[in-house]
Amino acid sequence: LAELVIELVGSSSKIVYLPLPGDDPKQRRPDISRARKYLDWEPEIQLREGLTKTIKYFRELDLRKYKKPTPHTAHKNTEGERAVDQRRQA
Repeated sequence: LAELVIELVGSSSKIVYLPLPGDDPKQRRPDISRARKYLDWEPEIQLREGLTKTIKYFRELDLRKYKKPTPHTAHKNTEGERAVDQRRQA
């Protein structure tokens, strides 16, 4: 999924693989049976098309209408892990 998003947004970002938490599922397969039962809903758009539409939507947002994001601690943890990896390689 991450590789596809990078491709569709035209990013040069690199994927950083970190160890997963012990309780993290190895593969996610959401159960949409309740959506089918109560909402009579089925997914109709393929992943690539849905991501393309989502990317277009966010690119067209007027960000001046929104507050700036708050600091994100996961990013700080990623940066910390990168520093640890660099020290290990030195």
